[in-house]
Amino acid sequence: MARSIMALALVAALGAWAAPQVHREARGGKIKIYDSSFGEHNRVAGVTAYFDSLKEVDEDGQTVSIEGHSFPTFAVISFQPEAPLMDYALGTAKATALMSKATLTGVGKVHGDSFLITEAGMAGNSEESWEVIPGDVQWRLGISEWAFCDPCFLIDGTNESSAYLDLVVVIQGFTRFARVVQENGEVIGADLEEGVNVTFAQKVDIDGQLHDLPAGYPKAMTSSGNRVYVTVRIPKFSTGAHYDVLIAGAVSPAANNTDSDGRGGAGGIIVGVAPPKPWPFASLALIIFVSLNPFF
Repeated sequence: MARSIMALALVAALGAWAAPQVHREARGGKIKIYDSSFGEHNRVAGVTAYFDSLKEVDEDGQTVSIEGHSFPTFAVISFQPEAPLMDYALGTAKATALMSKATLTGVGKVHGDSFLITEAGMAGNSEESWEVIPGDVQWRLGISEWAFCDPCFLIDGTNESSAYLDLVVVIQGFTRFARVVQENGEVIGADLEEGVNVTFAQKVDIDGQLHDLPAGYPKAMTSSGNRVYVTVRIPKFSTGAHYDVLIAGAVSPAANNTDSDGRGGAGGIIVGVAPPKPWPFASLALIIFVSLNPFF
């Protein structure tokens, strides 16, 4: 069945002779980072990432049974842009940002904010800093205004109370294999091969304050060779929470005039970068699609 889902595609030319353009079309739910010189629909040379599922769980990790508080798939959930493409200060680095969100009726909002680094520096959060260069992407996963079961009353007269949200995202490389990276028994990231590395934050922002993730999180596993499924357990909050993922090496640095080798990956939007060349032949372009179908 054809889906008419709102999406956003932006080609923001960053070369000296380029002019920004905006294009909209229907899609939804993932991010792709790739070298735009290979074409915006190139699947071989890109890394993708997308929201997979979300469930509300109790203190023991059991899913609450109340209807509408868990989502086994994001394939049919529409993300909408929250603000125009904008310049953004990310730590000491500079980035181009696109904010998007999905409203889950009656329960809350899910946010997928992508920051394409345009000037090198230190990104991350106030307690975890990552050195970034042009072409890297910091992907911020957020949830806000959530109506937690506190408690929720069931039809049989019993009730349930929730303690966490388990958010699962998928990051898929363009080679045949990916592996989870651990340090001292803790999952810290993923190696997608060909110089593409993913770093998972060990902290989560809860109502504006950083907290350690619950023990054993983030969790990660590989599937189908090149897909990494990442589970982040987010403790109950009052107003909102967000969690950061860094995807580095997906494309050649924008400041480098050598040919880009076309790589990519991140979730809720699509991003591509090509090295600058004099107009009219090519320009340094940022291509961002907000798409909801993770099988795009």
